[in-house]
Amino acid sequence: RPDLVSHLVHVGSAVWESERDRRAWLHSRSGLFCNPDGRPPEMTREFVEAIFGSYDAGHHRMLREDQQASGVRLGWAMWALYSYDTVAALRTLTQPVLAVFGENDPYRAQTLPLLHRHVRHLDEVIVAGGGHLLPVDRGPELADHITTWLERVTDERTKETA
Repeated sequence: RPDLVSHLVHVGSAVWESERDRRAWLHSRSGLFCNPDGRPPEMTREFVEAIFGSYDAGHHRMLREDQQASGVRLGWAMWALYSYDTVAALRTLTQPVLAVFGENDPYRAQTLPLLHRHVRHLDEVIVAGGGHLLPVDRGPELADHITTWLERVTDERTKETA
């Protein structure tokens, strides 16, 4: 229901052009989230680097604790999110959209070109040194970027209607 949304902020989410591309990515990443028996695999350094763009022991501990607390459900929740056809939804947007990615986010290179192709009014922010989980890793900085953008876009709309 795009008519119910005045502004949209896209933070580090991956977007694929086609169902085939989305499924290929999921297949390539399945081992990161689930063992063949469905249980979460051991939290590795490689996984932490894939999520944050670099290794940090505090992030490793946090992800291990989150994984222990959530168990298999986390993996299945991620699959549900990745089955959504984002490109089709993006094509319906007419409102301003802000895309925020960490500089080290592994999804930035594939997603930003698609957003630029399918979103009419797109602004972008790249957070220096940031990884994939900006709300966890850079919450206050992310909030500042969003607030600044919302104030600017709202001010521009006010001037246009005046």
